[in-house]
Amino acid sequence: MGNYRNQTVRNDGKTGLLRRLAMTDTEKTSLLPCRKRHIEHRENVIARNEAIQKWTTFVPPWKGICHFVLLIAFLLCAGSVTAQKAERQNVRDGNKQYKNENYTESEIAYRKSIDVNPRSVEGIFNLGDALYQQEKYPEALEQYQLIAGQGERLLRENPDNMERLAQVFHNVGNIGMKSQQYQQSIEAYKQSLRLNPVDEETRYNLALAQKLLQDQEQEDQDQDQDQNQDQNDDQQQDQDQQQDQDDQEQNQDQQQQQQEQEQQSEQMDRENAQQILDAFLQDEKETQEKVQQMQMQQQQNRRREKQW
Repeated sequence: MGNYRNQTVRNDGKTGLLRRLAMTDTEKTSLLPCRKRHIEHRENVIARNEAIQKWTTFVPPWKGICHFVLLIAFLLCAGSVTAQKAERQNVRDGNKQYKNENYTESEIAYRKSIDVNPRSVEGIFNLGDALYQQEKYPEALEQYQLIAGQGERLLRENPDNMERLAQVFHNVGNIGMKSQQYQQSIEAYKQSLRLNPVDEETRYNLALAQKLLQDQEQEDQDQDQDQNQDQNDDQQQDQDQQQDQDDQEQNQDQQQQQQEQEQQSEQMDRENAQQILDAFLQDEKETQEKVQQMQMQQQQNRRREKQW
């Protein structure tokens, strides 16, 4: 409505004047004398200027090109205005759905705003929030990082973007907390506080992330110690098993050697016994032979004595 009023006031001069030029004599006489004389004077001035401009105006070729360029620029500006309206409308639709906790529908609306303007900070940031609410943390992080990468440009364009960037890094820290990447969260919260030092919620989250990181490192250290102890126990167990195996093999070797020695001893005992038996039998044989020889000798002596 404001633009319409401005247009009406702006056109009142020239449009009204042309309308008065087209008045009939009867209409002109109905005006006040002073107004009539003013109109007649203006008519003469305009008629003279138009005659001069008609015969003296020369339009160079480059001026026509300029008019064409201006026309194109006007059309582009008109298209840009239309795109901005579509972008804002999609963002508003997404905000409405987000407020009603319809996060999927809000995601769709925000993506439409980004399709219209890929550099839409509002659309990208809100899309990250909608994805975060759907627990699509990697996708949300990607949107926040897009804004963080434009941080310097956003601050140059508008210092008020500092608070929005602080919110971006705050949300990045929250995503790190969800995935237990506490060091990443700490860095993000610190960056958020650099942009907005009075944000107590970010300060609290930073302290919590530092505490959780400390607990995580202590837990990791305890796990490493337990793992090292388990490794030592396993190593000792392996050594004990190896020692038992070595002892067992050594005992087996000793038993085998002992068995071999016993077998050798038994073999030797058998051989000795056989030798002793053979020697005894040989002595017995020799003794019997001697006895037989003595008996034969005695018989021979007896025969001789009889002959005498």
